Amino acid sequence: MSFLQRISKRPELREGFALTGNRIQEVQNKIREKSRMNRIRDQFTVSKYTVLLFDELCITGSGKTIKIDDKSYSTEMVFDLPNSIAIIGHGEYIGKDAVFE
Repeated sequence: MSFLQRISKRPELREGFALTGNRIQEVQNKIREKSRMNRIRDQFTVSKYTVLLFDELCITGSGKTIKIDDKSYSTEMVFDLPNSIAIIGHGEYIGKDAVFE
């Protein structure tokens, strides 16, 4: 049984955390989303692409798009570099979290 499930069954704990009904669902969704996030460790530019390097790459969904700072980018596989992916676009992404869509 998860922590949130235990809290939801015990009113005295639930009041302390102000987690009820929809709020519990919101917290569970945020936890799931965080577990799918990938932290960008480094980057470099090649032509129209920015190659993003991750400590650990967890591709969920189709992997064809990635969301960084609420903006979606098309992706291309980088076969010669482990834990990396290329996006079409430029910017400063080091230290940001990315989620595959």
